[in-house]
Amino acid sequence: MENEDSNAENARFSLATAIKHGSYTDPRASAAIESLVGEGRLREAFDLLEAEAGPRPTADMYWLHMGFAADGLGLDERALFYRQRYERSQVDRQAFLTRVWEETEATVKSTTDVRDGLTRIIDLCAASQPHNEWDRFRELPIESDLAHLQRWMYGVLSSDPPSASITGLWFGLFNPVRHELPTADLYVAGAPYDPDDDEWNIPLRWRPESDEAGSSVLDGIYRIAYPDFGAHGASSPAEHEAYSDAMKNLLGNDAEYPLCLAYAGLAVRWLATQPESDLLLGGATERVLVTGFDSGDYICIGALTAAGLRFSRGTFRME
Repeated sequence: MENEDSNAENARFSLATAIKHGSYTDPRASAAIESLVGEGRLREAFDLLEAEAGPRPTADMYWLHMGFAADGLGLDERALFYRQRYERSQVDRQAFLTRVWEETEATVKSTTDVRDGLTRIIDLCAASQPHNEWDRFRELPIESDLAHLQRWMYGVLSSDPPSASITGLWFGLFNPVRHELPTADLYVAGAPYDPDDDEWNIPLRWRPESDEAGSSVLDGIYRIAYPDFGAHGASSPAEHEAYSDAMKNLLGNDAEYPLCLAYAGLAVRWLATQPESDLLLGGATERVLVTGFDSGDYICIGALTAAGLRFSRGTFRME
């Protein structure tokens, strides 16, 4: 009896999670399934979820938790099906991420216009994961943000320049909290660059006082990927419903990761090819430019010299 109760509880939890990762043609379906789960009618909820929902293309958690739910309900054949589908989804997702990564690196290391380059990555993501929010990313204020980044970057380098020993500049992507809301932004710091040391930027030897860029495009990407509203006890039913729908369908990291990385790389490359790029070089003979997430992926863009920017043949180090 205790084991049956445990299985039912596991199925209840897994169904609740799978509901959040489902994609519905009828927006009322998820509420109906949630109601069945709340009433303990788990097998009916499972059958309705199968009939009414499918996963978003990269929402592999749907397959995983449908498998857990089937296990809890004793549906062995269905559990096997969902486990196999989850395993395939992992392969598909890795292939998608690899393609996005390769396209992002190739676009950053090219002469493609920043807006055109970001649009290319948006198109790739939208084709792999259809969602009605992708078009909003195409409307971001790229040109005005680039002008802002140029003023910021050259202001920092003029007022607080790195010494000639700082031969590597790290443009780090991170998630600060501003006005009580998380966002995405870029900062600049530096250290002596060593191509044979994967941790050349630890510790950072140069960290200017005004190191954070305040990019409106990176902020915009984060705001679209993660809706910045919530619901609480005093919220109206409509507000609760809107919040619930947003949480079920948010793009989240599927948009933040590729678009922030692509934009940061494109923006840094653009800065390095402007007439005032000699400020980026400063008193150094060469400066290697790298951008990426503080705790994740990064791209070595290339080396800036008096002759201009030379793209790196290597992904993670200057070659």
